Amino acid sequence: LKDQIMTDVIEATHTSDNLLPTHNKLPAGDGIEWLKQAWELFKKDFIIWFVLLVLWLIAIFVVSFIPFFGSLALSLVSPAIIAGFFYMAHQAHQGHKVEFNDVFYGFKNKLEPLLILGAIQLAFYIALGLLTVMGVALGGMAMIASAAADSAASMFVTMAFATAGTLVLILISIPFSMAMLYAPILVLFHDMTAIQSLSRSFKACLSNLL
Repeated sequence: LKDQIMTDVIEATHTSDNLLPTHNKLPAGDGIEWLKQAWELFKKDFIIWFVLLVLWLIAIFVVSFIPFFGSLALSLVSPAIIAGFFYMAHQAHQGHKVEFNDVFYGFKNKLEPLLILGAIQLAFYIALGLLTVMGVALGGMAMIASAAADSAASMFVTMAFATAGTLVLILISIPFSMAMLYAPILVLFHDMTAIQSLSRSFKACLSNLL
C-alpha cells in the first residue's frame, strides 16, 4: 500500500497541471534590477556573448537572403537557439563557466518540443503574412477607388483603413510574443510541452504587463 501511494504521488507530480511551476506578480521596478543583473553577467563573459550575438545576427542577415526557405528555417530553429542563450545565462547566473557550444544546448536537449514551438511560430508568421497581403490588397483597392473619386474624404478613409490594419496586426502580434517570450525556458528547464509553455508564458506576461 505504501509503495502504491508513493507511485500515485509521483504520477500526480508528473501529470497534474496544477503542480507545474507558477509565476509571480512583481512590481515594474524589478525589470530595471534585472537589466542591471544581466549586464553584470554579460560583462563576466563579454567576449563569448559578443561573438555569439554577432554571429547570430550575421546568420539572420545571411539566411534572410534565401527566398522563402530561409525565413522558414529561421522561424523553425530560433526557439532552440534562444533556449541555448537562456542556458548560457543560467550557467552564468549559477557561477559556472560559459562556453561557446552552450548556445547549442537546446539542440541537444528538448529539441522536439523546441521545434514544435518553432513550427507554431512559423505557422503564426505565415498567417500574419497572409493577413498582411490581404490588407495591402484591400488598401490598394481603396486607394484606387479614392483616386478615382478624387475626394479628400475618400483619401481620409484610405488612411484610416491602413492605420487600422496596422494596429490590428500589432494587437495580434503582441499576445503571441507574450506567449513565446518564456516558452523556451519553460520547455528547457521545466520539462513542459510546447502548448503548456506558451500558455504559462502568456499568463506570466499578462500578470506582469507593466
